[in-house]
Amino acid sequence: YSLSVAYQPSDDLNLYGRYATGYRSGGFNGEMFGSNPFFEEKVNSWELGVKSNLLDGRVRANASVYGYVWEDIQTAKIETDNGTATSGLVNAGEADRWGGELELMGAVSDSMVVGFNYSYINGDFEEFPDLCGVDPTIPCLDGTANAVRSNSPGNQYSAFTDITLARLGNGEISAFINVAYSEATPENALWSNLVANDVFPRENPAQIMDQRTLVDAQIAWRDIAIGDGMLTVTLWGKNLLDDDYPNYSINFGALNFITEQYGDPATYGVDFTYEF
Repeated sequence: YSLSVAYQPSDDLNLYGRYATGYRSGGFNGEMFGSNPFFEEKVNSWELGVKSNLLDGRVRANASVYGYVWEDIQTAKIETDNGTATSGLVNAGEADRWGGELELMGAVSDSMVVGFNYSYINGDFEEFPDLCGVDPTIPCLDGTANAVRSNSPGNQYSAFTDITLARLGNGEISAFINVAYSEATPENALWSNLVANDVFPRENPAQIMDQRTLVDAQIAWRDIAIGDGMLTVTLWGKNLLDDDYPNYSINFGALNFITEQYGDPATYGVDFTYEF
């Protein structure tokens, strides 16, 4: 369910608050996990924010703060048995998170719009399963103390500029550039990699997704009248700085290898779009 409250003191200002609950269904694991089930996860969340138009609508400013309590989290777990790796989902306790977002966008002139976005998130796990070996007399590793927030950079920024370069008798030429930055973040909350008959609990070092700065840009000739339709020709480029960054990784620990997948390198192309 959700409960929302909004107050609009003027045509250009809106204040709001929201409280909501949600869930993700449970299921069953295959492979070496047999029919072991994982259970429903639940979230209780709140958000407070403001949306506004300023300077006769030439500037838009939106901001919000939020928090949530995440229970019975479904998280991936890697295990190995006799040299064979397998994965599955387990319920990983509870996490408390909070953060905020800011969005600014303004019309510098009739031909230029600029924008800026910022997001922040904080919080780790309040509860996480311990890592144990096969010998019950040997203490387990404290999962709550070692687990970290994963795939959630603490700080992310982006800025863009959208410019109309020329207005022609047949269409217009525009340019767009976007710069996005993300801090480094662990790929997974906690890797346990138990080899068959391991007496001691085993924790693999977290694989870190590097910080990255991605620059995308395009220049387009729009609304070219051809016949009964309109043609747009767009020259674009992605990751123009050719940033070399991983977007997924697994440390297989005792198997003595690490896998990583990387984002696309600098990529360029031309699009032709005809609407009729």
